[in-house]
Formats: sequence, C-alpha cells, structure tokens
Amino acid sequence: DTLKCIPQASYCVVSLNTANIAEKIDFNRIKSLPVIKTAFEELKKGARKDSTTLKKFYEDPNSLGVALEPSVTAFFHFTESEYEDPIGFVGAMIPLSNGVKFDILLKNILKGKYDDVKTGKNYKYLPQGRTVIAWNKNFLTFYTAFSHKGKHLLDEHLTSIYKPDAKQSLAANNS
Repeated sequence: DTLKCIPQASYCVVSLNTANIAEKIDFNRIKSLPVIKTAFEELKKGARKDSTTLKKFYEDPNSLGVALEPSVTAFFHFTESEYEDPIGFVGAMIPLSNGVKFDILLKNILKGKYDDVKTGKNYKYLPQGRTVIAWNKNFLTFYTAFSHKGKHLLDEHLTSIYKPDAKQSLAANNS
C-alpha cells in the first residue's frame, strides 16, 4: 500500500489509474511526463546505446517485472528547515510485479555501472545527481530534489519511504 510510504507532509498526491489511461490515451504521453522522462534519461546514462533490454523496458515494462497497472502514484512535498529555504521533492512510485526480474533487468542495462547501486534498509538505490532510482521487491521509486541543496536529504527520505513510520505517512490521515 503506497499510502504507507508517502510522507504525511506531501502537498499533492496523484494516483494514475494506468489501466484506464492506457485504454483512453496513448501510453507514449505517460512516458513523456517530466518525472518519468527525467528518471528514464538518468537511467539511460548508465546503459549501452544499443541495449535491447532497455528498449524492451521502455516498450513493455510489465514483461520485465514492472507492473504499471493498476496505478502509478506521484507525490510532491517540501522539506522545511529553520536555517534554509524550503526544498521541494517529487516522487513517482511504480508497483513491481517481480522485484527479482527488475533487479536482473537493471544489472543487464547498467552492466558495470550496477556496481554504483547502494543498499539501504529493505531497498536498493542508484543515485544520479539529485535524482535517485530506488526499488525493493514491491515497488520502484523515482525521487528527485528540485534543488541540489536537497541532495544530502535523499538517503534520509528514501529510508522513510522504504521503511515507513505509519504515523508519519499519508496512511495516518486515513485512520
């Protein structure tokens, strides 16, 4: 349940019913959403230019362990500090139908760059500047800080997403 993983302080949460959207609009429009496009471009930087696996992922992610249905959830929040201006963050959470397949997919795409993958508590992640691609057996997260000032908070935020405190999540608002 993604509500347990989204920070309670989120200003905006959007759940895209991808199955319904796929029936009504061209899936290429979803792939062109800024957060998806930016995260995919960051992922491509580590891939071979002729990668057939990467092309397959972009064309049919479900065949490689990524379940774009029933929904993709995006959220937006600020982290405020007494000593700094607020820093904005945006995340997109995508269900994984098979976390092991997805991990194998990344190993194939990234080759030697997979050595840059780090391990957190209950998740793996690949930092790419102020964008992080993180995953566990249940879901994939593209997470971006709007400012380089937020880069130092990415690890802390990922930990709260992948090892959530129910009292600090959106789920707390629904209980």
